Amino acid sequence: MIVIGLTGSIATGKSFVADVFREKNIAVFDSDFEVAKLLESQEVINLIKGCSKLSSAIKINKIDKKLLSK
Repeated sequence: MIVIGLTGSIATGKSFVADVFREKNIAVFDSDFEVAKLLESQEVINLIKGCSKLSSAIKINKIDKKLLSK
């Protein structure tokens, strides 16, 4: 199996290339999508709530990604 890593800056066409791969029935792992799903999971929210240095990033039982990044 060949594995290709697609990287680049903002607006360089990564999503476009990934869509072309999908159209050709080539499997694509989208890390941005997977991280977004993780950050919405109650398990991860609870873990962050339990960490005193990170708990301020929780607003109304959701993770504020800007606060988390700080």
